[in-house]
Amino acid sequence: MDDLSDWRERVAPRGSALHYALLDLPDAQRAPVLALHALAHELLTVADRCQEPAVGERKLDWWRGELAAAQAGRASHPLTRALQPALGGGLLDGDALQTLVDGAAMDLRGEAWPDFAALQLYLHDTGGVPAQQQARLCGARHRHTLAAAQRIGLGLRLAQLLQDLPHHLRHGRLPLPLDELARAGVPPETLIPGRTLPAATALFDAQLRRAADLLRAGLARLPDDEHLPQRALVVQAELTLAQLAEIRRDGCQLLARRVTLTPLRQWWITGRTLRRLRRRSATIAAP
Repeated sequence: MDDLSDWRERVAPRGSALHYALLDLPDAQRAPVLALHALAHELLTVADRCQEPAVGERKLDWWRGELAAAQAGRASHPLTRALQPALGGGLLDGDALQTLVDGAAMDLRGEAWPDFAALQLYLHDTGGVPAQQQARLCGARHRHTLAAAQRIGLGLRLAQLLQDLPHHLRHGRLPLPLDELARAGVPPETLIPGRTLPAATALFDAQLRRAADLLRAGLARLPDDEHLPQRALVVQAELTLAQLAEIRRDGCQLLARRVTLTPLRQWWITGRTLRRLRRRSATIAAP
């Protein structure tokens, strides 16, 4: 398997939720899960790196061909080579990964979202699908597990978009439902990175609560015997829930500053979550 250290620094650096989520995974799962996240990162940053949409489309077309080649056992990129055994063995769904490319293309087009139903389709392609594929890599045994993972993925992606709102605004993207902006009396042009906007506080709070609700709904739907096998997703969800709560306590200042959890707190949450999952698993296994 290719050395993924460069991508580890990009997508799972120390202090990130993914870093802590990967710590307890077996080596056989850690590398492909990391490669999956790195692939999502590469695809979802194409729009940031390409000023010309046509150039970005060509890059995404190349990735579409590379994913098809990986399904056929002919991958050439380090990330697709890392994922190729899982694709060949049926752990990963190649068509689902192509859906992730479609989601990245929406960023290139700078699509606006008239309502949350439209935004949720984007969240599915760029968050729900990767989470489902991560669950498969971690041995998902039930269709309910994939449904729960999809819900968790929606929440993780929405939380990520909200935390990165200034970045997306600078690149001409608005990951918020336009109808909810209108009802809140917040014109899109007033959303300026670095600015404190009291009129948007209630709107931002509602979006943060929505992300948290999606995460909790996904965790609640996860089958009892899948909590420990899917511990990476559970840890990501728990860390993100803690961060969302911290952002709300800070006043929902998504435009003005980025709120992060300290490494010590993330370590504590991770340890507490893993201990809880192991106790739960032991209780289920007990005669």
